[in-house]
Amino acid sequence: MKRLVLLAFVCLLVLPAAAVAGGPDMEPGLWEITTESRMQGMNIPASTMTQCLTEDDMVPRNTQPGQDCEITGMTMSGDTVRWKMRCGGQGEEVESTGQIRYHGTSFEGTITTTIGSTGMTVESTLKGKRLGDCN
Repeated sequence: MKRLVLLAFVCLLVLPAAAVAGGPDMEPGLWEITTESRMQGMNIPASTMTQCLTEDDMVPRNTQPGQDCEITGMTMSGDTVRWKMRCGGQGEEVESTGQIRYHGTSFEGTITTTIGSTGMTVESTLKGKRLGDCN
């Protein structure tokens, strides 16, 4: 009986850890990502891009040529991924924080970007849907 109680106790400790280790409910593959942004009360036209997202790289990136971007911190909690990113290049420092909540083959999220030299802030909303496998 003591063994059964001990085994049940160990299972209760291990199962939540296994669920957390599994990561967000995200299906890797080719994703279509639509971004809508606002800056100082002005709406920026929506843009759509495709990108392969994997379990090792869950953060969408829309970097421009010549930019050097680095994720400086990332956390996962349930189906939510949060990150901080710093980009440099072309004489400009840009920092952003974002979060995405995955739902298997879709996600929604937000990104706040601060442009270093001007201090200007851009607020963006993201919506993504999985299109299929990556090539």
